[in-house]
Amino acid sequence: MLSLELAKKLKDSGLRPEAGNVSFFWIAEVDEIMWVDPIYEPEDDDVWIPRLDQLLNEIEKRYTGSIHIWNPRDDRGKWAISLGGRFKVFFADTLEDAAGKALLWLLERESVQS
Repeated sequence: MLSLELAKKLKDSGLRPEAGNVSFFWIAEVDEIMWVDPIYEPEDDDVWIPRLDQLLNEIEKRYTGSIHIWNPRDDRGKWAISLGGRFKVFFADTLEDAAGKALLWLLERESVQS
């Protein structure tokens, strides 16, 4: 699962959940991560915690080059995602956090360019 800290950064960078998707949310009112159905209307303080498939989908919307996922088997992290071969590489202990870091980088680039 994507870390709550990274999910909050993605939200702050403008990422919003797609309507009609079953997802995890951190519900501020009860301070818990919960699985919610598509009819749930998040409050302003709630945080969407995208699944891996949702993170990769959001990356693909913003990046048309090659995306590589691998296990580097060294001290940089258990998982890595690279955009464009060696163009930009993101390491993390979970695949979701590696994808979250890549998506955050893309969102930050979008905000600088606009």
